Amino acid sequence: MLRSSHGAFRSRNSAQFVSVAALFLLAACGNGTGPSDGRPDVITSLPRELTALEQEAIRASNQFGLELLSEVADSKPGANIVLSPFSASVALGMTYAGADGATAAAMRQTLGWGARTRDEILSAYRELPALLVALDGGVTLRSANAIWVRERFSVRPEFIADVRTAFDSDVRTGDFGPSTVADMNAWASQQTNGLIPTVVESLSQDLVMVLMNALYFKGSWREKFDVARTRQVPFTTSSGARPSVPMMFQTEAMNYARHAGAQWAELPYGNTAYVMTLVLPDSGANVRTWLRGLDVATYQSGLASMAEAKVELGLPKWRLKAEYQLKGPLAQMGMGVAFDAGLADFSRISPDALSLSYVKQDVYIDVNEEGTEAAAVTQVGVEVTSAPVRPVMMLDRPFLFFIRERLGGTVLFSGLIEEPKIQ
Repeated sequence: MLRSSHGAFRSRNSAQFVSVAALFLLAACGNGTGPSDGRPDVITSLPRELTALEQEAIRASNQFGLELLSEVADSKPGANIVLSPFSASVALGMTYAGADGATAAAMRQTLGWGARTRDEILSAYRELPALLVALDGGVTLRSANAIWVRERFSVRPEFIADVRTAFDSDVRTGDFGPSTVADMNAWASQQTNGLIPTVVESLSQDLVMVLMNALYFKGSWREKFDVARTRQVPFTTSSGARPSVPMMFQTEAMNYARHAGAQWAELPYGNTAYVMTLVLPDSGANVRTWLRGLDVATYQSGLASMAEAKVELGLPKWRLKAEYQLKGPLAQMGMGVAFDAGLADFSRISPDALSLSYVKQDVYIDVNEEGTEAAAVTQVGVEVTSAPVRPVMMLDRPFLFFIRERLGGTVLFSGLIEEPKIQ
């Protein structure tokens, strides 16, 4: 039987997007064009000015997301890649709340936070959501966090307080058997609107904690594609193959630029608070090579260079489901110490020696004429390393006993208790 030590998610978990990365998207679409055709007004500014810490959060999220995308793309040549850097950042941010020493420093650098302090980082995760509540009525955004703890594993109350305060995280206990697996999958399915119904098949007996972020996005294009114009078109892959794909077409005014050897375009959703930015490297360029050279400065200058133009756009329809093990990419990005049983320091979680066992992300995305629906669940597994999980011995069934002299081994008394009684 699972027990929740936090109860149901507070309502804000299902009503807003707790996203550092989303703020960048919001800031990037501040040049609105006003209402048209009776539609709701275009959102042209944030409700308030961003603080210096929030601006740093945006930079950190962008840096982390670009590096993660590049590492995963390099590890899977020829494959489609779809990730949620936000979901990964939040799940790892919860984990960072329990890190200390060199482990915390490595995670802070990998997540792009530089010299920011632990309190500042947790404050950013806590304060940013309020900015995004009900920002765009044309987009559905949900984000939720949960942590599962193995029954009878000792967790510091300060860590529980931190993840509840900074991440609004539910905290549950379970036996990490089939009932816990079922609960995790039910939670993931509910939070992703059924798009990701299964994230766990079984749980290792070495695991003592699993931290999860779930993210759901649904947005209709501001300018929908005409289904009648969609047709099959050859698509040239990096290998030179030319499969036929369904291509959507529209000719509309949109933000557009040629910058850094690529074309950039921006398709807004809903009231334009959220957008899809499309980047097409020039013909002859290898997209993975181009991505490896894309840094935050180039990314930001590419966005800044866009201006409104009437563009004839062809965009393929696609629907993808993917699963990624992120331990390798994160280690390449500088976070390897967190996975090292001999070096990891998560002493803010528990007095036992802990390390990360895995970081896994399940992702779904559907892009069509109406808009985009996407979901992600990122989970971080924490296991005991040098100290085993405390054994539990409950003498609630028949047992033997021996009273003996320890050094020589002489048994003084022995017995079998079938039914304890006081006589």
